[in-house]
Amino acid sequence: MAERTTYEWYFHVCNLNYYQIVLMRFIYFLLFFVFFHNHYQGYSQTKVIFKKIDNKKGLSQNGVLAMFQDKEGYMWFGTHYGLNRYDGISFKNYYRGDDYNDLCGNTIQSILQDSAGNIWIGTIEGITVFNPITKIFYNLNKYSQKESVFKQTILSMKLIDNNILISSNDGMWKFNPGKKLFTDLIAKNICKTINNYKLVASVKLEGIRIYQKDQQGNYLLTANNHVIVSKIIDNKLLVIDEITLDVKTPIEVTALYKDSFSNFWAGTAKHGLYQLIVSKGKYSTIKVYPQKKNTFFSRITDIIQDNKSKLWVISRSDGVIAIAKEHLEKNIFFPITFSELEISSKRIRSIYVSRDNTLWLGSLGSGIFFYNQSGIKFKNYQFSNEFSNSSNSSLNNYSRSISKDLYNRLWFGTLFEGLFIYATEKEKIVKYLLNNLSIFSLSEVDKNHYLAGTSDGLYLITHDKEKIKTDKVSFDNKAEGVIFSICKKSNKYWIGTSNKLLSFVLTDDFKFTQVVSYNDTLLDDLRSQNTIRCVKYDEYKNCIWIGTEMNGLIKAELDSKDNILSFVSFNKMHKDYAISKYISDIYIDTDNNYWIGSRNGLIHFRMNDAGNFSDMGIYTTKNGLPSNMIQSIQSDKKGNIWLGTNRGLVKFNKFSHDIINYDINDGIQDYEFAEHATYVDNTGILYFGGINGVSRFSPEQMNADSITESVLIQNIFINGISSNEIKGLDKTKKLLLSHSSNNLKFSFISFNYINPSKCKYAYKLEGYDKDWIYCTSENRFAEYANLSKGNYIFKVKASNHDGVWNNNFTSTPLEIQASFWQTLPAFLLYSFILFVLIIFVSSITKKRVQKKHAEILEKEYHEKIEKINQAKIQFFINISHEIRTPLTLIMCSVEKLIGHFKINTEQEKEVETIEKNINHMLNLTNELLEIQKIESGDYQINVRKDNIIDFLKNIIITFEPLADRQKIKLIFTGFESEILIWYDTNALVKAFNNLISNAIKYTKSGGTIEVSATRSNNNEFLDINVSDNGIGIEKENLSKIFNQFYHLAGNSESYEKGFGVGLSLTKNLIELHKGSISISSELGIGSTFKISLPMKDNVYSNEEKVDRGFWNTNYTSVLSSLENNISDEAIHSLNNNEENFDPSKSTILYIDDNKELLDKISDYLSDKYNILVASNGKIGIEMAIQFQPDVIISDIIMPIKDGFELCSELKNDVNTSHIPIILLTARGDSESQFRGIEIGADHFFPKPFNIKLLDLSIKNLIESREKLRQLFLNNPYHNPKEITTNSRDAEFLEKLLKYVDEHIDNPDLNINSLAQTFAMSRSTFFRKIKAITGTTGKDFVDSIRLKKAAHLLISSDMNISEVAYIIGHSNPQYFSKWFKAFYKVSPSEYKLQHKK
Repeated sequence: MAERTTYEWYFHVCNLNYYQIVLMRFIYFLLFFVFFHNHYQGYSQTKVIFKKIDNKKGLSQNGVLAMFQDKEGYMWFGTHYGLNRYDGISFKNYYRGDDYNDLCGNTIQSILQDSAGNIWIGTIEGITVFNPITKIFYNLNKYSQKESVFKQTILSMKLIDNNILISSNDGMWKFNPGKKLFTDLIAKNICKTINNYKLVASVKLEGIRIYQKDQQGNYLLTANNHVIVSKIIDNKLLVIDEITLDVKTPIEVTALYKDSFSNFWAGTAKHGLYQLIVSKGKYSTIKVYPQKKNTFFSRITDIIQDNKSKLWVISRSDGVIAIAKEHLEKNIFFPITFSELEISSKRIRSIYVSRDNTLWLGSLGSGIFFYNQSGIKFKNYQFSNEFSNSSNSSLNNYSRSISKDLYNRLWFGTLFEGLFIYATEKEKIVKYLLNNLSIFSLSEVDKNHYLAGTSDGLYLITHDKEKIKTDKVSFDNKAEGVIFSICKKSNKYWIGTSNKLLSFVLTDDFKFTQVVSYNDTLLDDLRSQNTIRCVKYDEYKNCIWIGTEMNGLIKAELDSKDNILSFVSFNKMHKDYAISKYISDIYIDTDNNYWIGSRNGLIHFRMNDAGNFSDMGIYTTKNGLPSNMIQSIQSDKKGNIWLGTNRGLVKFNKFSHDIINYDINDGIQDYEFAEHATYVDNTGILYFGGINGVSRFSPEQMNADSITESVLIQNIFINGISSNEIKGLDKTKKLLLSHSSNNLKFSFISFNYINPSKCKYAYKLEGYDKDWIYCTSENRFAEYANLSKGNYIFKVKASNHDGVWNNNFTSTPLEIQASFWQTLPAFLLYSFILFVLIIFVSSITKKRVQKKHAEILEKEYHEKIEKINQAKIQFFINISHEIRTPLTLIMCSVEKLIGHFKINTEQEKEVETIEKNINHMLNLTNELLEIQKIESGDYQINVRKDNIIDFLKNIIITFEPLADRQKIKLIFTGFESEILIWYDTNALVKAFNNLISNAIKYTKSGGTIEVSATRSNNNEFLDINVSDNGIGIEKENLSKIFNQFYHLAGNSESYEKGFGVGLSLTKNLIELHKGSISISSELGIGSTFKISLPMKDNVYSNEEKVDRGFWNTNYTSVLSSLENNISDEAIHSLNNNEENFDPSKSTILYIDDNKELLDKISDYLSDKYNILVASNGKIGIEMAIQFQPDVIISDIIMPIKDGFELCSELKNDVNTSHIPIILLTARGDSESQFRGIEIGADHFFPKPFNIKLLDLSIKNLIESREKLRQLFLNNPYHNPKEITTNSRDAEFLEKLLKYVDEHIDNPDLNINSLAQTFAMSRSTFFRKIKAITGTTGKDFVDSIRLKKAAHLLISSDMNISEVAYIIGHSNPQYFSKWFKAFYKVSPSEYKLQHKK
C-alpha cells in the first residue's frame, strides 16, 4: 500500500470532494493547534519527574541496551560494557572472561529467564546462561562447536510458551531449555543438540528478529523491510504473510508490537510509528507519528505497553512518546498530540516495566531513567523564566511563604526572587512582583489585601482578579530590618523582625496606627540578641508566642487592650525542659497542644488556664524523625501533625506517635523545607515550601501503594562463610547443618525501586524467637550465634515504601543436627558415666565420711595412746623407783663378790654379765625418769659455751672399738677445728649415744657411719648430721619415729628393742637446746638424722648457763649398753663348729641377736644337743634349709627378719615345714602368743623364761616326733594327718604316698626319682622323709612296698608271685626272703595268720 498522510487516508475513506477536503484540512489544523497549545500548558506543570542511575552510582556503562526483571525481583541491565544486577540499592557487575564460567561478551543485546529460572544473556559474541541459585555462569560459546548459534551475534531472543527462540544473521532456532537449573552437564548436552532445532524456512532469515506471538498463534517477526506473520510447525517456519510498510520506499522495521486492544504497531528506522490494520485477512498500514508530512523521526528501538495499558514508544534520538489507553481502546489516533516525556536524554535504546509498575528507560550514554506513578503523592511547583517577566536568568525556587486568595490563586514568596502568583486553573504563573526581594511571610488582611514581610520591610499588597498593587509601609524607621513573621488578632498585628518586635493597628481605611516597638521592654538577654524568627497569636490563652534565634521561646502576656504586659522566657521557667535557642515555627492545634519547631527537635507541651505546663516532651531522631531541625509545622483535618525538616517531610500521629517520613523519592520538592513556609487551604490541601519550590498534597488522598514484593533471602552465612561458597549445600531444600555450623547470618531484600530506603523488614527464627524482630533497609540481616540442635524455620517479610506489609513471608527451613554427644548413644554413655560418677561420688563421700570418722577415731586413739603412754611412764617410773633399790643391793653384792672372793674364770664371766645387765637396767630407769622430768617441766639443762667439735670427736672415739668389732667405718667430717656453742654435755651424750648406737646396730659389716658438723647458711645454727648406709626406714614410719613407746611392729627396721623411749628422749633433749631434729631415710640405702643447735649467745637463760666445773666429761659409760650388740657375722661364728658335731645327738638351731643370751642358752643345751646359732631371721632361715635341725628356737624381735616372719616362711616351705619351732619374746601378751600359734609355732615362751622348762619342751618335741615316726613304721597305711603335726606336712606326705602307690610296680622307684619329682634336693628330701617317717629314702620306699604286699596278701586272692610283680619285684623268691626278713614270717604264713 502506498503511503498516505493521516488526513489523506481519512478523507479517502469518507469519499469527500476537493473543496470539502480543503475545508476539513483547515478545521483539522485549527483544532490541532488549539488542542496542542492547551495540552502543552497543562503538561508543563504536571510533568513526570524521573530518577536517574548511571555509572556514578554503580552502573558498569551508561549505554543500556537491554533490561529485564527476574523471578526473584532483581533488575538486569545489559550495556555496551558489562552486565549489571540491581536490587534497588546497589549494583553487582559482571564482565567478559575467557573461562567456561565467565560472561561470553560485554555487549549485551537481550536478556530473558526460562521456566526453570535460568537467565539467558544474548551478546554479540554468543550466549551465556546464569544459574541464579549457584551464581555460576555457563559460557555456551566455550561449550559449543564452531558453527553453533551460541557463538554468533544474537539479534533477538524471546521466551514464548516455555520455548526459547533465538535469531542471528544465520537463521532462527527454537528449543525447549528444560525444567532444570543449569549445570555443566546440561550445558554440554544443549550445545551438542542445538543445531537440531534450527528452523527451516522458505524465505531468507538473514537479519530476522523475533517479537511476540499473538492470540491467533502467529509469530510476529521482522526481516529488513518486512513484517513477517508466521507459524512454526515441525521445526519449520511457515510464512503466512509478508507486510511491506511502503511499496515505493523501503522502510526498515525496527520494532514490532501488538497491544492488548489488538492494535498492531511497527516502529521504523527513521520514518516514525506505523499502525497495521487487518481487514478480511489483509494487512494495510497507516503512519501514526509524526503526523506532519516529511517529518523525520529517529530510529524507534522498542514499543511496549504498561500495566495501565498506555503504549510507550522509544527512539534513538527523539525521546519517548506515549499513547493513552483511551485512544488505544477506541482506535482513534487522529487528531491527537502524543505525550512526550521530559527527560535529560532523548537517546533511548531500551524500555521495560517492572512488576511494581516502574517504567525503566535505558539511554545511550546517560544511564537509566525510571519513575513510578504510584510513588508520586505530591505535586510540586517550580518557577522558571518562561512563566515570569523576570530578566533574571537564574531564578531559584526557594519558597519562604505561601498563601491562597479568593480567586484560587496561589501566592508563593521566594528567597531573593520576589513574589509569584500562580493561577491553578491555567496552571501557570500569571503575576510576578516584588522582584529580587525575599518574601518571608504573607498575612491575609481581607479578600483583596495582603501584608508581606520582606527583606525590605513591610508591604501592603492590594489585588483583584486582574490588577495587583504594592505599597511599602513606613513606621518612621521603627520597622527597620527584615520582617520574618506576622501574626494578628482582629485588626491588631505583631511582626517579628531581625532586630525587634513591633505591633500596630490596621484601620479599616488601611491606616497603620498605634505603632509600638518593644525593643526596650524585652528581656535583657533578648535585647542583645533580638532576631525574631516567628510570632504566633494564641487565641486560647490570649497571648503572643515569640520564637527567637538565640533565646528560645518567649511568652508575651497581653492586657485587655491587647497590649503586651510582660515577657516570660520558657527556658528560664522550665530549666529541666530547656529547648533550643533557635525556634523556627510555632503551631497550636485545636486540642490545646503546643508544637514548637526547633533545631533540637519537635517540642510539645500543654498549658492550662492558670498557665501551668504539662505533658512536656521532645521528639528527635531517636523517635524516628529524619532530622532534629524542624523548619515548619502544619496540621491536617485528622489532627496529624506535618513537619517540614531539612531532611524531608514528616507525618506525625499525635495520638499514636507513629512517624512516617517522606523524602525526594516520594516526590517532594527536595529534602530541605523552609521556616514556617506552610499553608492549608479550605479544602484541606497542604502546601510546604522548600529550597526547590512548593510541594502540594492532600493528606486524605494519599492512599498507600498496595504493591508489595516478597522478600528474597540473598545469602546465608554459615560460620562466616557464604552458602554460595559451600559445595554440596542444597539451598532449595531444608538446610541440614552440622552441630558446629550453628552461627548463622541471613541477608535479605524486598525489591522496591520506588523508595527502597523506606522499606522495613520483620524476621524471626521459629524455634528460637518468640516475636517478630523489626529492622530497617539499612540493616537487612539477621544474626544468630551458637544455635542448639533442633529444627528451625527462618521467616522474613517486608513492607513497601508506604508501610504496607506483605504478610506472605519468605521462609527457609533448617536443621542443626545433634553432635555425637547429643545423640541417643551419647546419652546412654552419659547415663553410664553418671551412674559411675554417682557411684564414685558416693564412694568418695563414703570415704570422706569414713576418713572423718577415722580422724575422730584416730584423735581418740591418740588421746587414748597419750593417756596410755602417760600411764606407762608413770608405771615405769614407779617400777623404776621400786627396782632401783634391789638393783643397788644386787650391785653391792656383785662388787663384794668381785672384790672379796676369789672366783674362777667361768664364775667371773657370769658375774660380769650380771653387772652389765644391772647397769643397762639402771640406764633404762634413768631415761624414764628424765622423760618424766622433761614432760613435767622439771628437767633443766646446764649449758656451757665450749668447742662442740671436740665433743663430737670424743663421742666418735668412744664408739670406735664397737664399730671396729662390727667392721664398720665410723668417721667425723668437719671443716673447722673449733666451733664454740652453748650445750649440755650430759644431755647431748645421751642424744648422740642413741643416734650412733642405732646407726651401728643397723649398719651391715663393711658399712659406713659419718658424723658431720657445718654452719647453716645464715650462721645462726650448727647442723650436725649422723648418716649411715644401713637398712633404712619406710617413708610411712618416718613421721612416727620420735613418738614415745613407738615400735616398728617388730619388723626388721626397728630402731629400739626396749621400751621405745630412746629417740623420743633424744628429740626432747635437742628441743631443750632450742634446736631441732629431723630424719630422712630410704629403704635399703640408709638414714640421716639432722640436728640443728643454735649458735647465738642470747638463746639460753642465765639459769640454764652454768660454770664449766659442773660438767661431767667422762664418755666411757656410753658403751655399757652396746657391748652385747655385735654383728651378725660375729654371732654366726659362735658355736657353729662342725668339728664338735655329734651325729647321735639331735640338732638345735637357736636364733637371737643378743650375744649373752646366745652364749647362755648354747652353753646350757650343748651337753645334750648339737647347737647351731644365728643373729637374725634371714640367717636363721638359710641355716634351717641347709642343716634341717630337729628343733628351732627363735627370738621374735630381731633385725632384718623377725621371729614371726621366720616362722611363717619356714612353715610354708615344704622343705622345712616339718621342723618344730619355739618362739621366745619379751612380749607376753595374748595377742602375740595367738599370732605365733596361728602361723605354726609349736611352743611360745615369754621372757624371762625358765631354762629347764625350755629344755623339757625341746625333749618332748623330739620324742613326739619319734613316736609319730614309729607309728608310720609299725602300722600299715595310716592317714597322713595322723602322723604329721601340720597341714603342710600332711599334704606333702599324702602326695608322696599317692605317687609311690601309683608307681609301686616300677622297680626303679627310689629316693632320687622321688626327690626329682617333688623338686627337692636329695639331701633335703632325705632329711625331711627321715624327720617325718623315721626312715631313709630307700627304707621309706621298701616300707611302702612291704605294707602294700601285706595288704594285698590279706585282701585279695592273688598269689605271691602276682603280689611281687605288683609291688615292683620281678623275682618272687627274693620277694619272699625280703618279706620274711621284715615280718619274721614268710608271705604264705602271713597270709594264713591274718586272712579271715
